[in-house]
Amino acid sequence: MGTWGPGIFDNDKAADWVFDVAKSTDMSLVEATVGKVVTASDEYLNANIAIEALAAIEVVARLKGKWGIKCAHSEAADKWVEENKFDVSSDLIDSCKNAIDRIMGNNSELIDNWQNNAEYYEQWKQGVADLKKRISS
Repeated sequence: MGTWGPGIFDNDKAADWVFDVAKSTDMSLVEATVGKVVTASDEYLNANIAIEALAAIEVVARLKGKWGIKCAHSEAADKWVEENKFDVSSDLIDSCKNAIDRIMGNNSELIDNWQNNAEYYEQWKQGVADLKKRISS
């Protein structure tokens, strides 16, 4: 996986997911992506699943009007959100919060990867904390 910064969309896997969501016509991809983390067993959580879930949660936050950083990498998702004013259920919000907790907890490859990146770990962690705050408000 190519990662070029600490932002939620600053990696190849999130960028690929954004292009997929930009082609979707409903919330099913967003819900399924978050659901992969929520329904994952207690075994080691795959980093790619976590990366996609964080991108999906960022889309949910934007749908709630709680925009994060806009950048070239989020552009397709931002446009999709602006064109599709889907309602966000309280169940999806709960799933998003649970997914973030799972990603930031034990047995998560993504957090292990970031902990090994001393240069950007704190920035990435703060970005995820900000996302959780925005999704919760």
